[in-house]
Amino acid sequence: MTGPLAQAEEVTVVIPTRNRPTLVQRSISSALAQKDVPTAVVVVDDGSDEWAAREVRRFAGTHVRIVSHATSRGVSRARNSGLARVETPWVAFLDDDDYWAPEKLRRQLDALHRVPGAGWSCVGAVHVDAGSRPRHWRQPPAAEDTLDLLSRVGGIPGGGSGVLVSTQLARDVSEFDPDFSILADWDFYFRLARRSPVATVDRPLVGYFVHADSLYHDPVNLAHELHALELKYQNSLPALRPDHSFWTLQLVAMTLGSRHYRAARQLLDDGVLRRTRLRPLLQVVTNRFRGTRLGNRTCPPHWRGESLAWLDQETFGWQGRS
Repeated sequence: MTGPLAQAEEVTVVIPTRNRPTLVQRSISSALAQKDVPTAVVVVDDGSDEWAAREVRRFAGTHVRIVSHATSRGVSRARNSGLARVETPWVAFLDDDDYWAPEKLRRQLDALHRVPGAGWSCVGAVHVDAGSRPRHWRQPPAAEDTLDLLSRVGGIPGGGSGVLVSTQLARDVSEFDPDFSILADWDFYFRLARRSPVATVDRPLVGYFVHADSLYHDPVNLAHELHALELKYQNSLPALRPDHSFWTLQLVAMTLGSRHYRAARQLLDDGVLRRTRLRPLLQVVTNRFRGTRLGNRTCPPHWRGESLAWLDQETFGWQGRS
């Protein structure tokens, strides 16, 4: 695609990374493999060790720019560093351990064209394991429910990897808040939803890699950030009011599932679990011992088939363009 229309649809993909050169290679490759959308990539190396930083610098090229932080500044500042260098009308954020279906950006741009006034778009995600096998799934919320959902539980699939947003809108809502890391994307998306309609794409277009090293698997800091997020918006309209029952169950599930018993004790000592009801808590414990996962469902057949079609075809080795 060339000419004014192509320029209006150019997307820069911002990928923060730290000490994960193998994973970020896969993310870069999936960003560059997007179909029918002109893309460029900004990789922000957030204070990697020397060996990892050296590997990341090898990915630089015509379509890939590397920005380096001498020391780690956190994921929000890393994303903001990348956003500051975006010169295209659209920006998408992709975590270094996730990856996309080749049609992701094209489907989002098409959806944005269909929704008057929409400045951002979200999609569905498939949670995958280390072998790129789909294990669980999350559909995007209905457009009319997005703001309400974001005021209570978050709810945008793919974490920091599922959204395409107007570059100007991303800057207008003050970018990512450096006070948050685990919930930085929730905070950012809440501000987007307060400012603009969203265009949703109900398709499995993000591969969300579930692993123990993920930021989200840190129940104690997650609990602290939940409290800070609620305080940040306590006097705003609409307010952000985390659903304490929902998040209590998530925190309990995380601590039990990862066998972080000390973390569970700390959550109890900090009073995070005081508002929970006994029966749901016991159900979480029962489910854990039965080997099931709280809040996750098996991929439906049509989603599984569609996601396998692109997960099986990809190797996401280095496909850089010189």
